[in-house]
Amino acid sequence: MEKRYKAIIFDFNGTIFLDSPFHERSWIEFARGELGREVTPEEYYRHIHGASNGMICKYLYGRELPPAESTRIGEMKESVYRELCLENKDTLEIAKGGPELFDFLNVCGIPHAIATSAEIKNVEFFKGLFPLTEWFGDNIVYDDGTTRGKPAPDIYLKAGARLGVPMKDIIVIEDAVNGLIAARDAGAGLVVGIAPYGVEKFAGAGFCDLIIKDFTELPRSLFR
Repeated sequence: MEKRYKAIIFDFNGTIFLDSPFHERSWIEFARGELGREVTPEEYYRHIHGASNGMICKYLYGRELPPAESTRIGEMKESVYRELCLENKDTLEIAKGGPELFDFLNVCGIPHAIATSAEIKNVEFFKGLFPLTEWFGDNIVYDDGTTRGKPAPDIYLKAGARLGVPMKDIIVIEDAVNGLIAARDAGAGLVVGIAPYGVEKFAGAGFCDLIIKDFTELPRSLFR
């Protein structure tokens, strides 16, 4: 019999909100302008995509930066990212099937949360773009500086504790290798990779139990 799960946790950027091109562009432009360094797409998806700003700064600079400096650099990049989103507001989209899935979870009383590497300014920005409070209530766990960033499992463990459900009974959906590793190491019962830009381009195939292109492909039978 197929195992069924009690709850689900979603990554946000690139999973619910299809904004990966904006993040990629803003980090690549930052590295080029500030460091004179070209970041390849392969390097981006392995070392930057899905990681916290602090971890990205450490990777790009090759050393641990003072917290204040890391925060300043991260905010520079996020400011560019938010501007890109607003400049392209008509193209912003939620992954196909997302609203229907969130409504299903709410109607059925299935606990669900977001666990994102984004910081509070971006979370508030996203709440202005999409009805996240309607879909998730207060169950949005973000990078508040008190936990290690992905690929450490901390944020998923924190989200699981928020839901009050053991991780073995939780589905996690992620688009990034760092996030998939974090979900696996947190002990998620089912780690699902979402590949909105095509399975053939998906870098995390070796780190998940199931790959879907969008939320319409997530079987509702997986839930109790």
